[in-house]
Amino acid sequence: MNPLVYAAGYLWLWLTTMLQLPLSQPAGSRSPIPLSHDFEKDGQVAKWAPDQPQAWGEESFKLNFGDRPAALAFNPEGSLLAVSFGTEVEIYDTSSLERRHLLQGHSGIVTHVEFHPDGQRFISGSERMGRNMETLVRVWNLTQAEEERKVTHGLSDIAEKAASTATHELVLAGMWSAEDVEMETAALQQGIEETLRAAETRRDVRHDRAFVGTAAKFGSHTFSHNGSLMFYISEHNTAVALETSTLTEKFRMSHSDAIMWVGASPDGNVVGTSSWDRTVRLWDAHSGELIRTLAGSKNQNWAGSFSPDGTLIAVGSGDSIVYVWNVETGELVHHFQGFRGWVRTLSFTPDGAFLAAGSGSGTVQVFEMATGRRVQQWQVKSVHIGPVFEISDLQYSPDGTKLAFKMADGRVVVYDGEENLKWEFDSVENGMYIGSQDLVFNTASSIVVSADSDKDVRFWKL
Repeated sequence: MNPLVYAAGYLWLWLTTMLQLPLSQPAGSRSPIPLSHDFEKDGQVAKWAPDQPQAWGEESFKLNFGDRPAALAFNPEGSLLAVSFGTEVEIYDTSSLERRHLLQGHSGIVTHVEFHPDGQRFISGSERMGRNMETLVRVWNLTQAEEERKVTHGLSDIAEKAASTATHELVLAGMWSAEDVEMETAALQQGIEETLRAAETRRDVRHDRAFVGTAAKFGSHTFSHNGSLMFYISEHNTAVALETSTLTEKFRMSHSDAIMWVGASPDGNVVGTSSWDRTVRLWDAHSGELIRTLAGSKNQNWAGSFSPDGTLIAVGSGDSIVYVWNVETGELVHHFQGFRGWVRTLSFTPDGAFLAAGSGSGTVQVFEMATGRRVQQWQVKSVHIGPVFEISDLQYSPDGTKLAFKMADGRVVVYDGEENLKWEFDSVENGMYIGSQDLVFNTASSIVVSADSDKDVRFWKL
């Protein structure tokens, strides 16, 4: 399917849904979303945690940015939090919320950030949005990031000097007047700086510090679990595996249509790819050879995930089904139904006992892997269904006790299955905000962080 056709169709769905929504609610007045089915335990519906539900303005603390934050990531120890906004990335010390790094080097919008397992290396991925025509994956060494930032920041000074010299020469040549200098110098300086940054990017691509392409989404991980491999999408239907130590290409993985998800198995022996061509492919992580092709879905494939023990691979499809295959044999083990719309976010519990999945029209389901039995269901009432209530990001906490997800209208819901408690953090703006990396737990599973449409990153204590 052509991505432009998909985007146009999705925009039409969004507009038709938005026309049915009440758009005049004052800030802070929205009530908990009406449900046809809630989480429950032992026949008891989930109870609200103390002081719940809450809305924007009631968060524990927040950070504000000059543009809407698009992606979040903690380092493995949870001591650093990376936030992308616009073309930049800022990295904060989580104990003090002091900024440690400012990473500048993209001209496209940064939509993916990720720490290497060693915590010292870092990936940022940008995309074409509006007039920004760059798709780039950058590799940073955080021990050198401050020096890299100084070099990048210095381009502004160089551009200013170049613009001053150029305008001086133009005046001497009688080509510009003093009024021309006053009116055009700022635009000239900006153009020179953009040209310098483009040249820097080309240089970094030549020296394997940046790669033309995009980071995969929908639960993808740029690095393998031990960090030895790095993945990115060079063309819409081709993913590249690099040796992280040398940043040299190891092999390529191709489909006949766009690749949505890329990930390595926990043992590092297999790489999985999920594609709009309705197949999932398993590749040998050492040789790059195709091991097998998994088929069965009747629509585009989206999110994917290996089980924690690496024996299973789950993929959400556009036909409203989650397919689960045995990695070793290729056998279809489960096909979970009951969703509304495509399934674009998945999460296994850390022990692999359960799989949660979220889909369009406000559907979340949890399945027990040993039996294939559905054990939890959360469903928005049918009168409210539509793209604006798609589950855009879903994940289990590091300790496995809590499940959090974000809807496209900005609401965040958290459920503790052991205590049968739930939290709901409501946006105070209407709209649709699709992202696949705008919700993260801290390592202690006690704080959930959300990137929100009003240019804030909010920290909610659980």
